[in-house]
Amino acid sequence: MDPKDRLQNMEEELTQNQMKTDAIETALQTILAKMSVKLAKVKPATPVDFDGDQEKGHAFFNTCSIYFAIVGDLFPNNQAQIHWASSFFKSDCAAHFQGDLTRSKGQGKRKWDAFEKTFSDQFCLKNEQLTALTKLEGTSWYQAKDPEYDDDKTIVIKFRRGLDPTLQNQ
Repeated sequence: MDPKDRLQNMEEELTQNQMKTDAIETALQTILAKMSVKLAKVKPATPVDFDGDQEKGHAFFNTCSIYFAIVGDLFPNNQAQIHWASSFFKSDCAAHFQGDLTRSKGQGKRKWDAFEKTFSDQFCLKNEQLTALTKLEGTSWYQAKDPEYDDDKTIVIKFRRGLDPTLQNQ
C-alpha cells in the first residue's frame, strides 16, 4: 500500500472513531442528565425543632450532618450551614444559643468544626455510656418477698465490682 492510500485509510478510521466517540459522549450526557433528575428528587428529612435537650443533641446533630452530606451543595459555605442548623433552635436553651450566634456573626466567619464543638459541649451528653450505666446502677431491682425483711419486696442492688471486702462478712 502506497503512503497516499495508507494516509486516506487512517483518516477514514479516525473519522469513524470520532463518530463513535461522539455517540458515546452523547449517551453519557443523556445518562448523567437522567441521574441528576433522580438525585434532584431525593429530599432528605430535616431535623425536628431542637429545644436544647442533651439527650437529643447527638440525634439532632447527626440529622444535620446527613442532610449536609446529601444536599450540601445547596449551602455556599459553612456559615450558611450553621445558620440553617440553628434555624431549628426554637425554644429554651437552644433559642438562647441561636440568639448568641446571631449576635456574634460580626466576629468573623464561623467554621463548622468550631460550631460542632460548641454545640457538643452545650447540648450533648458528655458520655452517654457512663450516663446509661449510672442510671442502671442507681436503679433498685426488686425480687419476690423475703422472710427476713418486713417490706413486701426485697431490694437487690446491682454491684458492678462487688461489695467492699470489709462488708462481705457482716
